[in-house]
Parts: sequence; C-alpha cells; structure tokens
Amino acid sequence: MGNIWTVARQTIAEGVRMRIALVFLLLLAVLLMGLPFVSKGDNSVSGAVQSFLTYSIISVAFLLSCLWSFSASRSPTIWKASRSSC
Repeated sequence: MGNIWTVARQTIAEGVRMRIALVFLLLLAVLLMGLPFVSKGDNSVSGAVQSFLTYSIISVAFLLSCLWSFSASRSPTIWKASRSSC
C-alpha cells in the first residue's frame, strides 16, 4: 500500500511542476462557477440542479481525461531524458 501512495504523491508533484495541472484547475473553477448561469434546466429547481450536476460531471471527466493524457505523454519523455543523461 505504501508504494501506491508513493506513486500517487510523485504523480501529483509532477503535475504541479508541469503547471498544466494548475491551468486545468483554474479552467475547471471558472467553468464550474459559470455553469449555473449557462444551464437552465426545465425551469424548476430540481431540473436546474440535475442539469448543473450532469454538466459539471461531464466537464470534470473531460478535463481530467485531457490532463491525464498530457501527463501520461510527458512522463515517459522525462523518464527517458533522465535515463539517457546518466
């Protein structure tokens, strides 16, 4: 179990160093704050809440998949560069 936490900590640290993760977090915050003003639902409170939750889950999943794609493509490059410089 300790190895999993070590890998998770390293991945988060690498994401912060890349600064692309911070851009995605900022984009996500702006998106989630502006989403209630854009989505209306069916003019009821439950419809508005359901619409907000649906769109926010979809947008979070999309942004996380883009972030994962960027970090997954960058990690082997960094690893290869560090191994070849030894």
